Amino acid sequence: MLKALLLRFVDICLLRAGPQDLPVSMFLFWLSMIAYLVSGYLVVSIVGSFVNSINEVLVDAALQVLGLRLLLRFTRHEERFVQTTAATLGTGAILQLIALPLNQWAVATSVDGQAEALPVFLVLAMMVWSVLVFGHILRHALDVKFIQGVGAALAFLFVTILLVNMVVPDGAA
Repeated sequence: MLKALLLRFVDICLLRAGPQDLPVSMFLFWLSMIAYLVSGYLVVSIVGSFVNSINEVLVDAALQVLGLRLLLRFTRHEERFVQTTAATLGTGAILQLIALPLNQWAVATSVDGQAEALPVFLVLAMMVWSVLVFGHILRHALDVKFIQGVGAALAFLFVTILLVNMVVPDGAA
């Protein structure tokens, strides 16, 4: 059963399935949340302190959940919250785990704050893929065109980064 769910998340990452293809399950919601928190911590902790990394991941996850709740409520699609959030967090966890060695490579090859071009390019490609996947999820959740979903994903990402940086400053313990 877990293998089938993991494959469904992979299909969403490959834009072959949508959040509606996941079961409406609070268990899956929380499993996705835990996977997102753990994978997010692993990525953020490469360059951050323990406390700062924990805070950043918790704030990011809270903003994801709150933002999706508000967006789906505003667009009158509240019934899609559990599936949409599980899809967002689950695919986010997968993409973060794929990006983890790329981020480590970029940091390890960095000299005087300048990383090599290839790992930076690959990290950037992962970020683009992540936005496309989130846009794909939002397209299905909001019943809009793909480009509108991607636009919403970019706006969502921008606001999330802005708020995380306001709440968890770089110099925090």
